[in-house]
Amino acid sequence: MKKNILVIPSHFIGPDKIRIRLIEIAKNLSPCFEVHLLVWNASIENSLFKRTYTCFADLFKQNKIYKKYSLNIVEFPLLHRPLLLAPKFNTYFLEKFIKKNNIEIVLNGSTYMFDFPKKKEFKYVLDLADLPAENDQSSFNRFIYKSFFREAIKADFLTTASYGLKEFIKNKSGRDAYLLPNGAYVDKLRSFNSVEAGDLRSALSLQNKWIIGYIGYIGCWVEVEFLVKVFQLVKKEIPNAVLLFVGPSDNLRNLRKKFASPEIIFIGSIPSDDIAGYFNCIDIGVVPKRKNYYQDVACHIKLIEYSAARKMVVATDLQEIKRLSFSNVITAALDIELWAGLIKEAKLMHWESSWDEEVKAYDWENIIKKLCGYLA
Repeated sequence: MKKNILVIPSHFIGPDKIRIRLIEIAKNLSPCFEVHLLVWNASIENSLFKRTYTCFADLFKQNKIYKKYSLNIVEFPLLHRPLLLAPKFNTYFLEKFIKKNNIEIVLNGSTYMFDFPKKKEFKYVLDLADLPAENDQSSFNRFIYKSFFREAIKADFLTTASYGLKEFIKNKSGRDAYLLPNGAYVDKLRSFNSVEAGDLRSALSLQNKWIIGYIGYIGCWVEVEFLVKVFQLVKKEIPNAVLLFVGPSDNLRNLRKKFASPEIIFIGSIPSDDIAGYFNCIDIGVVPKRKNYYQDVACHIKLIEYSAARKMVVATDLQEIKRLSFSNVITAALDIELWAGLIKEAKLMHWESSWDEEVKAYDWENIIKKLCGYLA
């Protein structure tokens, strides 16, 4: 009989919109465990109305379980604010659910929504996908940090997405964590053939274009204006170049208004099941992330997906990206002329078959095998 596991992602935005680490892990655990996935509302739009709506929508939820994505989707009332009350309130409903459904393992990615009991009859695993917060300059961020380290002490063991985060946990709490990197669906990304990629290019009216692609959520940490300026330099020497942004953003309307043109295209959000086509349709991937400690220690999932699709990549010289040492990835500081030159250099590179082995360890199937070993 399969063991019952409850997975609590760090946040929940429909899996059909963007990939979220613990949701992907939950889906891949389902062959070995009876997986329950706790969901709640989270808005990618940074507006007071949307944030208020999601808070009230969660608070007045009814207790229910239903099947979706081969998972048991779980809902019960959740309180977002006030911060001092929310963890206790949420844990009351959480403990009732755990007891009623005989949950044997909890894999928790929330840094502050719950206050787990010190004495428990289930295995408690705490997962850290990114730093708890970008800094500790606000009272909210300080609360998140404090909550995370409180939970780190109580967890039976911890997992984390990068070496940098593993070192962070060790330095700040004294606890070791298992490295469990973000992954990619390698076979799916590589099974997309050239005919299908050509059809997608035709649908986007990008036949005979050389496509520089950014794929992923376009947050404030993505240096869009910098990349546009790089593209404008590249365009002088590669006339058929286009710059393609694929992914949601809470600032998409403004980005389109400021930068969009026939050669600079913002696709917006697409279903996650369709994303493989876009990775195969582009000619080169870029990761123009802002340089700071938060980004330095992050495991950049899109870089792994670019590589699984056998694309050359130019990326910010972030600590964790350099540590990966993928042969197809060129890293550099955010300098416009330097990046323009490196993109032109990457255009001349060709994928070597031996590089496939570098990405193999980051296939979700292999990552889940490691996690199942930890959970045994």
